[in-house]
Amino acid sequence: MLLDKSGKLLTTLDFRGSKTEQLEKITAKEMLQIVATIQQLINRTETFVVRDLSPDDWAGTVYEPIYDACDDKSDMTRLFGVIVKQILILSPLLFVQDGDGWESRYSRA
Repeated sequence: MLLDKSGKLLTTLDFRGSKTEQLEKITAKEMLQIVATIQQLINRTETFVVRDLSPDDWAGTVYEPIYDACDDKSDMTRLFGVIVKQILILSPLLFVQDGDGWESRYSRA
């Protein structure tokens, strides 16, 4: 579960303005690996910043399909953030968002 910075419980994501066709370029198997990796990282900490969940170089990592699906770095970071946010919304744990975008900080409530 995820509370946004205003304290509102988020149950869905607003994909307006997002390039959802990028998600379609990632296979189900690849997405499951990405989600599992992010969940493991989230479960190890009480507080995290989105950018800290990914390596500097995505080549050869579980995140490479995100890199391959995107046209540029801003698309890549936006898609990664959408995936992280969706994981948090679906989590049985409660997280609180502080900030926006790549610099968003999330804490367990």
